Amino acid sequence: MAGLSLIGIFHLGFIGRLVYALGEFVAGNLAIVLLAGLTILGVYFVFKGKFPQLFTRRLLGCYLIFIGLLTFIEMWYVSHVMADGSAVFATMWKLLTQNILHPSQIDNVGGGIIGSGIVAITYFLVDRIGTNILATIIVLYGLSLLTGIPLKTAFSKVGAFLTHAFEQLQHLFEKGKNRKPKTQKKHLNRKNNQSLKQNQS
Repeated sequence: MAGLSLIGIFHLGFIGRLVYALGEFVAGNLAIVLLAGLTILGVYFVFKGKFPQLFTRRLLGCYLIFIGLLTFIEMWYVSHVMADGSAVFATMWKLLTQNILHPSQIDNVGGGIIGSGIVAITYFLVDRIGTNILATIIVLYGLSLLTGIPLKTAFSKVGAFLTHAFEQLQHLFEKGKNRKPKTQKKHLNRKNNQSLKQNQS
């Protein structure tokens, strides 16, 4: 597994291009991330003689981040590359199978079969904006699982930071507004000196 994944990552010969194309079929433009993960898994198995636990909290977070990013990539592909009115999954299936047969002829494969499968469902149910919101939630929840920081705590900290930053900016703005320019001060001093001289004379 590790050997094939490395061959695919470096596109070594026909087998390397085929393995990478299969990775693109599954994970689209993030195929290298998928193959890198399989390489790590294979190396772990070689040294430990068993597979690690694949459904820990942090790994689940990584999976969710990966899925969310694939959804974003596929949405970008649908919005900028795919023709309007095209069936997402059918179009991507055709593109990905062609990429396996002719990998050097296709530059962009979107989010692969995972991303296209998710977008085909969510795009129909909640349209483009809803799909992007859903992908954002998936990524944020994945980050929460990965870091161990609850979303509520993270949002409260971000909110407190933004509130503090806004208060500081407001304070600086008011301070700058109340501060008189030096040229204006010099002009006022001249007027005061002239009026004093007139009074003395």
